[in-house]
Amino acid sequence: MDRDNNGKDICSMIPAVRFTWNMLYDCNYRCAYCFFEGKWEEYRKRNLYFSPGQLRVFWERAYKKYGPIYLIITGGEPFIYPNFIEIIKNVSEFCFHINISSNSSGDLQGFVEEVSPQKVSLSLSYHPQFDSLDNFIERLLFIRRHKFNGCVNFVAYPAFLKEIPLSRERVSAVNEELKVIPFFGEYRSKMYPESYTSEEQKIIGIDESWFAKVKRSGAMCQAGHKTALIFPDGKVARCGQVGEDVVVSNFFDDKFKLLDNPLPCPAEYCPCDEGEVLPPENAIVKNENMDEYAKSLTQISEIKPGDVIDCAKSTSIHPEPVSVPQINFTWDSHYKCNFRCPYCWFYEGWVEGSKRNTYLSVEEWMRHWGRIHSIYGKCHIAITGGEPFLYPNFIQLVKQLSQVHSVKITTNMSGDIETFVKEIDPRKVILDLNFHPLFSNLETYIKKVMLLKNAGFKAGVCYLAYPPQMKQINAVKKRFESEGINFALAAFWGEYLGQRYPESYSQEDREMIRPFLGDIDRITYHLKGQSPKGKLCNAGHKYAVIQADGKVIRCGPLADKVIGSFFDEEFRLLDSPKPCEAETCPCNEYVNLLEAKEN
Repeated sequence: MDRDNNGKDICSMIPAVRFTWNMLYDCNYRCAYCFFEGKWEEYRKRNLYFSPGQLRVFWERAYKKYGPIYLIITGGEPFIYPNFIEIIKNVSEFCFHINISSNSSGDLQGFVEEVSPQKVSLSLSYHPQFDSLDNFIERLLFIRRHKFNGCVNFVAYPAFLKEIPLSRERVSAVNEELKVIPFFGEYRSKMYPESYTSEEQKIIGIDESWFAKVKRSGAMCQAGHKTALIFPDGKVARCGQVGEDVVVSNFFDDKFKLLDNPLPCPAEYCPCDEGEVLPPENAIVKNENMDEYAKSLTQISEIKPGDVIDCAKSTSIHPEPVSVPQINFTWDSHYKCNFRCPYCWFYEGWVEGSKRNTYLSVEEWMRHWGRIHSIYGKCHIAITGGEPFLYPNFIQLVKQLSQVHSVKITTNMSGDIETFVKEIDPRKVILDLNFHPLFSNLETYIKKVMLLKNAGFKAGVCYLAYPPQMKQINAVKKRFESEGINFALAAFWGEYLGQRYPESYSQEDREMIRPFLGDIDRITYHLKGQSPKGKLCNAGHKYAVIQADGKVIRCGPLADKVIGSFFDEEFRLLDSPKPCEAETCPCNEYVNLLEAKEN
């Protein structure tokens, strides 16, 4: 929850599920190393073509069922799919992010004109059999000029290994990094990647530790539960490595459903982190549980190819201990800030709020957060305030907290960013950056943001659509985007010159704000102010707010309804979802609603 009303979830909202969508089996290239080489005609028979409107219905249904989606689109070549650009525009409304894998031969001009780089990235693959490096780099630079991010891929097919050094050098010359992907398959009667020589491994950038990392057999995996692979005909598999040996469901079926629990991995290799909602983090099976997991693997092996798992009964092949679903907390670190923004929730309440501040040592906090980990496993902690960087020993606290939980920080960027980037691992912490023009110099602020970006941190900037600040929006947006910094708007909730907002925004104002919201429910609850009251909600059950004095509440709007104390050794979240009791849901806490969301 964003205490400064700056819509931080737009910048770095956490996805609930991840899908890889093999959109179609068709391609204008015929690369020798492709998974589908020699099988295109056979596989093409499985393609199903839907209109943008029909696909919108399918993906909206998935969103309503599971929440924000991280979507990876591949093929074949996705740009060949009829009305592809319009489909992406529609589907992006329900996704945390979409990443598209493409050979870049499609209509890039039409794509950059219609699709938002804030919601979609393009990973381009260079295929020397069908493309020239000069032309490929020209297209790469074209999408970069239009602010689209993504990987630059090259498959280390044995016949093309000699191409890697020059390709890497040429790509590096335009400040890009070539991601060399090991080839999985047979070449001249040798199986790869096992047959790469030590010298070839060095060229590719892999070693024995890489082989150890991608060997996942027996590891407990979210594939099929929190992630899945969708085939062109709608069949849903756990992942590409398992393929159609185990079909979970059908995406186009009204009763589409993922597995109820994680299962052990039956695949020998997992090079693509397909079991991770946000890769990579691997949960290796512990030795003391190996016997139980082995029993499960035996049961999995008894499932016949093409069998559809009954999701309602899937727990029968899931061994104990059961993996607890991710829990989310918003932590109001303290009610103290060095800014006095007139639109802040606490504008007239800083003095009173500060009386509730509880200052503990890093060790004491970690004892409490360690206890939470022992109960719920790894949680996602969104740290807000006040200004978190003012909390004593904050950077060291984040450093230790991020070792056991994932962390997101909302900040006004007035803190010690230089020390932060030196001490904190950008793979474990993301930031929501709020730009407050009344108290921050734009150019100084941008320098700090670039310091974070250059250190590898995911960080976008949010700007509040406060009525007196509306006229500056276009100029501020243009300046941030000129540096490649993602920019988002959030609606103001409060009173200005006797008028209540967001109700008092003009239609023109709403049209300006709406594109930045993306999430259809954010428009419903954040911009339109529709009430969620009465809808079944996970707030208090799988999500809660920890206030500065340790009191725990279901969500921000229910600030006076305490469900426990974080410092109580017996503290537990609610046993089940409960109907929403709030009249409004101005921040992103509506993502915990379970009932059907309305447009």
